[in-house]
Amino acid sequence: MHAGLIILILQIAVATVTVLWIGSLIALALGKTRLHGRINIAFFALTLVALIGLEVIVRIISPGLFDDLQ
Repeated sequence: MHAGLIILILQIAVATVTVLWIGSLIALALGKTRLHGRINIAFFALTLVALIGLEVIVRIISPGLFDDLQ
């Protein structure tokens, strides 16, 4: 696994949570609070998985992964 792949995966995750966030706001504007809550749970879970996944990769699996990006 190299740094470019990790960054691509994170970009996809950010794009996905952005779509979820917009969908959540639309659901709230339409008065669908239950759907809004469910989307927020998915938003939180995906954000948490991305953050923990990056930390595990960078700190445990491959600590020197991003050293050569200067």
